[in-house]
Parts: sequence; C-alpha cells; structure tokens
Amino acid sequence: MKNKITIKKLGFFSAPILCMFVTACGDDSLLKAVRDFTKTRAAASEAVGKISEDFYQSCVRQYSFLPIEPIPTILHLQKKTPYQQRIERLKKCNVQWEIGEDFKKSNDTLLKYMAALEAISSDNVVVFPNTTRDKLVNAINGLPLGNSNNPNVSAERQEAVKAGAGILQLISKIFLNKFRKNQLSEAIVNTNDDVQVYVAILKKSVQRGYIEGYLQQEQDNIDLQYNLIVTDLLRKEFPNIAPNNRPEKLAFDSSSPFYSIDNQWREKRAEVGKNIQIGRLYIQFLDEVAQGHNELYTLIKGKRPESLTENQATQNQQKLIEKLARNRLKRIQYIAQQLEKELVR
Repeated sequence: MKNKITIKKLGFFSAPILCMFVTACGDDSLLKAVRDFTKTRAAASEAVGKISEDFYQSCVRQYSFLPIEPIPTILHLQKKTPYQQRIERLKKCNVQWEIGEDFKKSNDTLLKYMAALEAISSDNVVVFPNTTRDKLVNAINGLPLGNSNNPNVSAERQEAVKAGAGILQLISKIFLNKFRKNQLSEAIVNTNDDVQVYVAILKKSVQRGYIEGYLQQEQDNIDLQYNLIVTDLLRKEFPNIAPNNRPEKLAFDSSSPFYSIDNQWREKRAEVGKNIQIGRLYIQFLDEVAQGHNELYTLIKGKRPESLTENQATQNQQKLIEKLARNRLKRIQYIAQQLEKELVR
C-alpha cells in the first residue's frame, strides 16, 4: 500500500517535474534536491502557521499599548476605569482568530497544490486538502487585504476566488486519478495563470493585511505609549525649557530612569520587527514559487527552434530546466534558512 504524503515529506514541485525530463529521475542530485527542499517546505508551512496565529496576538499587543485615561470622579462612579478603552478594544480581537484561520486555509491550498504535483511525479498517493470550494471561497473572502474601502479589493477577491477554484479543481482531478505522470506538463500549463493570480493575492494579504494592517499599527501604539511616558518624565526633569533655547539632545547612562524606558521601547519594536521580517521572507518564498512555476510553464510551452532537431531541442530544454531549477532551489533554500532563524528566535 502506498504511503500517504504528510506536509513535512513534500518536496518542491519543480524538482520532481524536472525528473520527468531527465533520465526518469535517475539523477541522484535531483532526488537530493527534493529531499533538501523538504526542510524549506517545512519552514514555509511553519511561517504560515506563525502568521495565522499572530493576527490575534498582534491585535492583543497593539491594544495593550493604548494609553490609560485619567477618569473624572463622575465617570468613575459610573464604573468607568482607566483601562476601559483597552478592555473594550481587546474584546474585538476575538474576530482575528477567524481571520487567521482564513489566512491559513487560503495558503494551504497553494501548498497542497504543490504537494499534488510532487505526488503524481513520484507515483505517491495524493492527499486531498480538507476543504471544499465553498469553504475556500469563504477563506479567500476573509483574507485581510488592507483598507476595505479600497475599490480594488473586491475585484482582487473575485480574481483570487476564480484562481483558487481553478487550483482546487486541478487537485481534485489529480486526486481522482484523472492526471498521470505523463500529463504533468499539461497540469502545469493549465494551472499557471491561476497560480500567478493566487500567489499575488496571498502576497497582498501578507503585506497589506498583516504587515501594514496589524504590525504597523502595533508599532504605532508602542510609539504612542512610550512617547507619552517619556514626555511626562522630561517635563518633570526639565520644567523650564524655553521653546527657542532647547538643550542638546540627551543621552542617558544606565543609572537614569530614561535608560531602562528607552531600552524597553527598543525591545518592543524589535519584537514587532521580527514578525515583519517573517512576513517579508514568506512573501519572498511566494515570489520564488510563482516564478519557478512560470519558468516551467514557459519552457513547456516554448517552441523548438528551426535550427535544432527535435532531439537537440529536448536535450537543450533539459539542461535549461535543470539549471533554472537548481538556481531557484538555492534561492528558496536561502529564504527558508532565514525563515528558520527568525522562527526560532
């Protein structure tokens, strides 16, 4: 009985496809490339999980930095508290769990597509993603894409829904054994447009939705809180500073109360910066996947030059595909290594 594929056993789709063109996968270096990419796939999957969970965590963090409010006695008697604004905003964060799940489901569809291509290239069993077309549509419609008033967002969602449905349909065909190893080229050609559109929307959800929509707001709230703290301390320390005769900018030693506050500000921003870096690296990973897929599509669709015989053209194509796949793999491995470093920090 054939073994089912798990996410950590999957290889990059271009290397197994490459096997189809090169000596029936007899090249050990290509097989090694597939094994090596197992680690990069694991890192990408882990990044998706980290980002999907961080929509909620980032929401909590950004509202945790809202300044507390002085409460007049009359409002205090009405059970208003200095933390009232924070508490009310934090209640809204529960919605972010669903947004994170939608993000994960949408990205998993792309990962499962790559898995399906790897599976038919090696005669393994295809594991169908735990979703339906309706569930995928709901997930795509739940992706954070920045300002909801942007008129382009609705059109982008519609394009992503169409592309995602096309990808899911191909996975279904592979799952139902309607595609065989010798039809792998057909699968690449038929799905390339959908892959390019779908990856583009996933990248936007990371950049506009996660980085600009959540992490940037988190940093802004950190700055707001620490600006208020330091402003208050400076006014007490230097009460008589004339607007037109301000002293030199301050640098504090470790005994100063400002020193520890300044360090806290840096540490809080560094924590957000780490998550921004994870998001950017995952965008780079998505870029490489889309470009690698498009390279294969271009080569498969390319016509044989008239000056070459069919055999010569095939050999040249094999060499070019192998070179492109190796170069692409190196870049993806580097991105994965950087992702792994950020994920364990």
